[in-house]
Amino acid sequence: MPRGTTWAQYSATLSSALDAVARFGPDALVVSLGGGTYVGDPISAFALECEHFPLMGRRLAQLRLPTVFVLEGGYAVEDLGPNASDVLGGFDAGR
Repeated sequence: MPRGTTWAQYSATLSSALDAVARFGPDALVVSLGGGTYVGDPISAFALECEHFPLMGRRLAQLRLPTVFVLEGGYAVEDLGPNASDVLGGFDAGR
């Protein structure tokens, strides 16, 4: 995705990806959960705010699949844990 990707752009791409996953019909989902999309990440080129992370989780939950999250990166140390936790909380709330 391009530098400066906003939630609107990210959300549209996420929708396309989730539609493709649903059409494929997997038995389970593995999510590589990186925090590098956060606007505060020192090496990020994205513009996602903290409030967007629970929205990601809710959208992933809509697939209604057994899901494993693998934390794989992110360098905004103070916000990485809360953002990852918010994805999981959004996922839980969306189930």
